[in-house]
Amino acid sequence: MAIARVQGPTSNTGASPTTVSFASNPTTGNLMVAIARTFTGGASTNGSIPGWTRATGMRAGSSAYGGVWYKVVGAGESKDVVLTWTGSSETAMVIEEWGGFTGTPTLDKIANTDYTSAAKSQTSGTCATTTAAAELCIAFFSMGSTAVTATWSNSFALEVTNAPTYNFYLGSRVAAATWAAETTITWTDTARVCGGLIATFMGVSATILNISVSDGDTVYD
Repeated sequence: MAIARVQGPTSNTGASPTTVSFASNPTTGNLMVAIARTFTGGASTNGSIPGWTRATGMRAGSSAYGGVWYKVVGAGESKDVVLTWTGSSETAMVIEEWGGFTGTPTLDKIANTDYTSAAKSQTSGTCATTTAAAELCIAFFSMGSTAVTATWSNSFALEVTNAPTYNFYLGSRVAAATWAAETTITWTDTARVCGGLIATFMGVSATILNISVSDGDTVYD
Protein backbone atom coordinates (compact mmCIF):
# COMPACT_ATOMS: atom_id res chain seq x y z
CA MET A 1 0.00 0.00 0.00
CA ALA A 2 1.33 3.44 -0.94
CA ILE A 3 1.53 6.43 1.38
CA ALA A 4 -1.61 8.54 0.90
CA ARG A 5 -3.64 11.19 2.67
CA VAL A 6 -6.61 9.74 4.58
CA GLN A 7 -8.24 12.88 6.03
CA GLY A 8 -7.79 16.60 5.60
CA PRO A 9 -6.62 19.16 5.07
CA THR A 10 -8.93 20.52 7.77
CA SER A 11 -8.35 24.01 9.16
CA ASN A 12 -9.35 26.66 11.66
CA THR A 13 -8.17 30.07 12.84
CA GLY A 14 -8.69 31.57 16.28
CA ALA A 15 -7.26 32.70 19.55
CA SER A 16 -4.96 30.27 21.36
CA PRO A 17 -5.77 27.51 22.24
CA THR A 18 -6.91 26.67 18.70
CA THR A 19 -8.95 23.52 17.96
CA VAL A 20 -9.25 21.72 14.63
CA SER A 21 -11.25 18.50 14.28
CA PHE A 22 -11.04 15.60 11.82
CA ALA A 23 -14.32 14.48 10.26
CA SER A 24 -13.91 11.11 12.00
CA ASN A 25 -11.56 9.54 14.53
CA PRO A 26 -8.20 8.75 12.91
CA THR A 27 -7.08 5.16 12.40
CA THR A 28 -4.64 3.57 14.85
CA GLY A 29 -1.10 3.45 13.46
CA ASN A 30 -1.56 6.25 10.93
CA LEU A 31 0.31 9.57 11.03
CA MET A 32 -1.29 12.84 12.09
CA VAL A 33 0.38 16.09 11.04
CA ALA A 34 -0.48 19.60 12.24
CA ILE A 35 0.86 22.73 10.55
CA ALA A 36 0.33 26.14 12.12
CA ARG A 37 1.39 29.77 12.15
CA THR A 38 1.03 32.73 14.49
CA PHE A 39 0.05 36.21 13.41
CA THR A 40 1.56 38.35 16.14
CA GLY A 41 4.00 37.10 18.75
CA GLY A 42 4.76 33.68 20.13
CA ALA A 43 8.12 32.24 19.09
CA SER A 44 8.14 29.04 17.01
CA THR A 45 9.06 26.98 20.08
CA ASN A 46 6.06 28.27 22.06
CA GLY A 47 3.46 26.07 20.38
CA SER A 48 2.48 22.69 21.84
CA ILE A 49 -0.11 19.95 21.32
CA PRO A 50 -0.42 17.46 24.22
CA GLY A 51 1.05 14.10 23.22
CA TRP A 52 2.45 15.43 19.94
CA THR A 53 6.06 16.15 18.92
CA ARG A 54 7.25 19.36 17.28
CA ALA A 55 9.31 18.53 14.17
CA THR A 56 10.61 21.98 13.26
CA GLY A 57 9.64 25.64 12.97
CA MET A 58 10.52 28.87 11.21
CA ARG A 59 10.12 32.64 11.43
CA ALA A 60 7.81 34.02 8.74
CA GLY A 61 8.03 37.72 9.64
CA SER A 62 9.02 40.15 12.36
CA SER A 63 6.30 38.79 14.67
CA ALA A 64 5.00 35.73 12.77
CA TYR A 65 6.15 32.13 13.21
CA GLY A 66 5.28 28.71 11.81
CA GLY A 67 5.74 25.10 12.88
CA VAL A 68 4.85 21.46 12.21
CA TRP A 69 3.89 18.79 14.77
CA TYR A 70 3.20 15.08 14.38
CA LYS A 71 1.82 12.05 16.22
CA VAL A 72 1.26 8.38 15.47
CA VAL A 73 -2.42 7.64 16.04
CA GLY A 74 -3.03 5.66 19.23
CA ALA A 75 -5.98 3.48 20.24
CA GLY A 76 -9.09 5.54 20.89
CA GLU A 77 -7.48 8.70 19.49
CA SER A 78 -9.67 11.81 19.62
CA LYS A 79 -10.60 13.54 16.37
CA ASP A 80 -9.94 16.93 18.04
CA VAL A 81 -6.47 18.53 17.90
CA VAL A 82 -5.81 21.43 20.30
CA LEU A 83 -2.79 23.68 19.84
CA THR A 84 -1.72 26.15 22.52
CA TRP A 85 0.70 28.80 21.28
CA THR A 86 1.88 31.00 24.14
CA GLY A 87 2.20 34.64 23.16
CA SER A 88 0.19 34.36 19.93
CA SER A 89 -2.77 36.70 19.50
CA GLU A 90 -4.22 34.48 16.77
CA THR A 91 -3.24 31.08 15.38
CA ALA A 92 -4.08 29.34 12.10
CA MET A 93 -3.78 25.52 11.98
CA VAL A 94 -4.27 22.76 9.39
CA ILE A 95 -4.38 19.04 10.25
CA GLU A 96 -4.03 15.95 8.05
CA GLU A 97 -4.05 12.19 8.54
CA TRP A 98 -1.76 10.02 6.38
CA GLY A 99 -1.64 6.23 6.03
CA GLY A 100 0.03 3.54 3.94
CA PHE A 101 3.40 3.54 5.70
CA THR A 102 5.33 0.27 5.86
CA GLY A 103 5.84 0.08 9.61
CA THR A 104 5.45 2.88 12.15
CA PRO A 105 5.44 6.44 10.72
CA THR A 106 8.60 8.18 11.93
CA LEU A 107 10.12 11.63 11.41
CA ASP A 108 13.21 11.35 9.20
CA LYS A 109 14.62 14.70 8.01
CA ILE A 110 13.85 18.40 8.53
CA ALA A 111 14.98 21.77 7.22
CA ASN A 112 13.77 25.36 7.51
CA THR A 113 14.43 28.89 6.29
CA ASP A 114 13.59 32.03 8.28
CA TYR A 115 12.47 35.18 6.49
CA THR A 116 15.09 37.75 5.51
CA SER A 117 14.40 40.57 3.05
CA ALA A 118 11.40 40.85 0.73
CA ALA A 119 11.66 38.67 -2.37
CA LYS A 120 9.54 36.77 -4.88
CA SER A 121 10.65 33.25 -3.90
CA GLN A 122 11.64 31.23 -0.85
CA THR A 123 13.14 27.82 -0.24
CA SER A 124 11.94 25.38 2.38
CA GLY A 125 15.56 24.64 3.17
CA THR A 126 17.27 21.48 1.96
CA CYS A 127 17.19 18.30 4.04
CA ALA A 128 20.00 15.81 4.32
CA THR A 129 19.34 12.85 1.99
CA THR A 130 16.29 10.91 3.11
CA THR A 131 16.73 7.43 4.61
CA ALA A 132 13.96 5.50 2.85
CA ALA A 133 12.87 5.44 -0.77
CA ALA A 134 9.18 6.00 0.02
CA GLU A 135 8.74 9.05 2.25
CA LEU A 136 6.07 11.67 2.85
CA CYS A 137 7.43 15.21 2.45
CA ILE A 138 5.45 18.08 3.98
CA ALA A 139 6.42 21.68 3.14
CA PHE A 140 4.92 24.87 4.54
CA PHE A 141 5.40 28.54 3.70
CA SER A 142 3.96 31.64 5.29
CA MET A 143 4.43 35.16 3.98
CA GLY A 144 3.61 38.73 4.82
CA SER A 145 0.57 38.99 2.55
CA THR A 146 -1.30 37.00 -0.07
CA ALA A 147 0.52 36.13 -3.28
CA VAL A 148 -1.62 36.31 -6.40
CA THR A 149 0.00 33.27 -8.03
CA ALA A 150 2.40 30.83 -6.37
CA THR A 151 4.15 27.81 -7.91
CA TRP A 152 6.09 24.96 -6.28
CA SER A 153 9.25 23.22 -7.46
CA ASN A 154 10.19 19.53 -7.29
CA SER A 155 6.72 18.14 -7.98
CA PHE A 156 5.10 19.20 -4.71
CA ALA A 157 1.30 19.06 -4.78
CA LEU A 158 -0.57 22.02 -3.36
CA GLU A 159 -2.58 21.11 -0.25
CA VAL A 160 -3.68 24.53 0.99
CA THR A 161 -3.59 28.08 -0.41
CA ASN A 162 -4.76 30.95 1.77
CA ALA A 163 -6.74 28.70 4.09
CA PRO A 164 -7.47 28.77 6.98
CA THR A 165 -6.37 32.33 6.30
CA TYR A 166 -4.35 34.31 3.81
CA ASN A 167 -0.58 33.71 3.43
CA PHE A 168 -0.77 30.02 4.41
CA TYR A 169 0.79 27.72 1.79
CA LEU A 170 0.99 23.95 2.39
CA GLY A 171 2.28 21.34 -0.05
CA SER A 172 3.22 17.65 -0.07
CA ARG A 173 5.08 15.06 -2.11
CA VAL A 174 5.32 11.30 -1.68
CA ALA A 175 8.84 10.48 -2.83
CA ALA A 176 9.68 7.21 -4.58
CA ALA A 177 13.47 7.42 -4.11
CA THR A 178 15.89 8.89 -1.59
CA TRP A 179 16.69 12.56 -2.18
CA ALA A 180 17.75 15.79 -0.50
CA ALA A 181 14.18 16.99 0.01
CA GLU A 182 13.51 20.62 -0.88
CA THR A 183 10.95 22.80 -2.61
CA THR A 184 10.92 26.46 -3.58
CA ILE A 185 7.78 28.55 -3.77
CA THR A 186 7.73 31.37 -6.34
CA TRP A 187 5.21 34.14 -6.88
CA THR A 188 4.93 36.78 -9.59
CA ASP A 189 3.36 39.88 -8.11
CA THR A 190 4.86 41.79 -5.14
CA ALA A 191 8.08 41.05 -3.27
CA ARG A 192 7.37 40.10 0.35
CA VAL A 193 8.98 38.39 3.34
CA CYS A 194 8.38 34.65 3.69
CA GLY A 195 9.53 31.73 5.85
CA GLY A 196 9.54 28.05 4.89
CA LEU A 197 10.07 24.59 6.34
CA ILE A 198 10.03 20.94 5.30
CA ALA A 199 9.71 17.63 7.19
CA THR A 200 9.89 14.07 5.85
CA PHE A 201 8.35 10.93 7.33
CA MET A 202 9.11 7.26 6.69
CA GLY A 203 7.81 3.91 7.92
CA VAL A 204 9.99 1.93 10.34
CA SER A 205 9.38 -1.79 10.86
CA ALA A 206 10.26 -3.64 14.06
CA THR A 207 13.53 -5.60 13.87
CA ILE A 208 13.89 -9.03 15.47
CA LEU A 209 17.41 -9.73 16.68
CA ASN A 210 18.86 -13.25 16.88
CA ILE A 211 21.21 -13.35 19.86
CA SER A 212 23.56 -16.28 20.23
CA VAL A 213 24.38 -17.52 23.73
CA SER A 214 27.07 -20.10 24.46
CA ASP A 215 27.68 -22.24 27.58
CA GLY A 216 31.12 -23.15 26.31
CA ASP A 217 30.09 -26.19 24.25
CA THR A 218 26.70 -25.45 22.69
CA VAL A 219 25.42 -22.30 20.97
CA TYR A 220 21.75 -21.44 21.53
CA ASP A 221 19.88 -19.02 19.15
